[in-house]
Amino acid sequence: MLKALFAAAIVLLSAGCSSDDSGNDQKKLQHWNGLLANELKPGSSLATAEQFFSRHGLGSDYSTSDHILFSIDRNVRADDHSVVSPSITFQCPFDTRDRLILCKAELAYTGP
Repeated sequence: MLKALFAAAIVLLSAGCSSDDSGNDQKKLQHWNGLLANELKPGSSLATAEQFFSRHGLGSDYSTSDHILFSIDRNVRADDHSVVSPSITFQCPFDTRDRLILCKAELAYTGP
């Protein structure tokens, strides 16, 4: 159920409009994907993944039924005054032994 709710939220968040700063949003996404590739490799433990997000100032939530760790970096534009706010969402599925399969980051946009 948590997986379905998160998926619905991602669809709604992604429906927002892009702005002139979308290039900066992409750079922030590339930065996160670089961190994931260097610091959170497939096979990592759940504890390692949770520590990764904590170390970078983000909370995380693990769905034990779906074996997915979720996190979000909200409002990636610090000085943004636009109506739409970009965020970066993370979905990290684990196998049944709680070993990371692959963690991916995606841009999501929220608005009024």
